[in-house]
Amino acid sequence: MQELISVLEHLLAVDVGNTRIKFGVLKTSNGFAALPENIDLFAIPVRACDDLSSVRTWLESRNQLGLLTEAVVADVNPMITQDLMRAWREEFGSVPRRVPRPAEELLKNLTRLPHKVGPDRLFNAVAVNQIRSAETPVIIVDSGTATTVDVVDESGAFAGGAILPGFRLSAQALHEYTALLPTVASDDVAEEIPDPLGKDTHSAIRSGLYWGGVGAVKELVQQLCGTFPETPMIILTGGAAPRLLPHLPNVQHYPQLALQGLTITALWEASMAGKSDRDV
Repeated sequence: MQELISVLEHLLAVDVGNTRIKFGVLKTSNGFAALPENIDLFAIPVRACDDLSSVRTWLESRNQLGLLTEAVVADVNPMITQDLMRAWREEFGSVPRRVPRPAEELLKNLTRLPHKVGPDRLFNAVAVNQIRSAETPVIIVDSGTATTVDVVDESGAFAGGAILPGFRLSAQALHEYTALLPTVASDDVAEEIPDPLGKDTHSAIRSGLYWGGVGAVKELVQQLCGTFPETPMIILTGGAAPRLLPHLPNVQHYPQLALQGLTITALWEASMAGKSDRDV
């Protein structure tokens, strides 16, 4: 695969998250030194990971079944990834290549326990290094099941960040850990921007979830901005990003940042493996 991946124009990248599994077809003809272009996207809920017939139908409709032999998967959710790999072999007769967290040569990690940082956060940082200008720090807001607010410093290193519950997780916690509060679907939270003054329990929860989530992210971004002498670039990604987008000024939206970073990492790993083979 290492030899093939370097000449492919497209790659199938799979991001196994906590709520959804995303399948992206990305353009890779420019190699790992450029941000891959997202060509197409398909997603299934994690609960459907044992049946990939819909993925086959999607790839067939795009005439992209050939990408199955060169697929790569991010090992972000190990338990679901195991189920996915088993279903993949049953449906397609092969398995995608699991891509490890980025090597130190690709992304320097300044946290206390680098091996404990979620791979999706690191893939975001890898992608950001193809976007930012030299010497420009970046704040990455990734809003999904959990929301992360991370920093890539002036040198391009992953410097750390903050983790908080996303809209869905906050709604679930309110319902499960209180006696009387009803379930509010996360999609309902952002059906329209809620009035901050809730007039019943349901609307009060919607207000708290929405404006609390927005406020927490804005405060974290402001606090992190204060640690830099100049204003950093701010990048927004993740499934819940559209809910935050209207409230974060001067932000750039990259919907599939983790898939792009995963693809860059896979291309880099393949390039390094090919170099090692040539040096033998």
